[in-house]
Amino acid sequence: MSHLKYKESDEFKELISALAIPKGTIALTEHDLFSMTTDMQSSLCFEIEGDEISQIEQQIDTAICTISSMPRNRCTLESIGYVLRCDPNLLWSEYQQIHIKLKGVSERNNLWFNYGIDQQKKHAKRIVLSIFYFTGEMDLSSNDDASFDVGEEFLAQVRAVNKNLH
Repeated sequence: MSHLKYKESDEFKELISALAIPKGTIALTEHDLFSMTTDMQSSLCFEIEGDEISQIEQQIDTAICTISSMPRNRCTLESIGYVLRCDPNLLWSEYQQIHIKLKGVSERNNLWFNYGIDQQKKHAKRIVLSIFYFTGEMDLSSNDDASFDVGEEFLAQVRAVNKNLH
């Protein structure tokens, strides 16, 4: 895992130029990537290539296993995304196989999720999938002395909802 600081760093700019697809079928913009990397300190990137979907699926499973086995605690921040580059002949069902697997990781682990797709003839029946995973830690130290007054009106609403539920 490489340690990168994403705010205004050269690595972040390089990452954006490598992953962003400004005119893709489904664009993954610089803003999308910045949202995924805010407060993150490290990343993993998996580059998967193949001529058919079965080759891609096998390698996706390896990437998912790696991501799922990453250490986490209550302060861990994570995001996952992918960029799929393929020719326009990729079947909808084949795309869905990829999308469902990666979205499933996001939903199971409550990760921020985003993706981009670039379908052009220039990809010549080759499927290229870039999966990227970002992780960081929330800083809770500055919140230790903070107090928060929810107000009596809010508490009354909570009591009313709880009363209706029971």
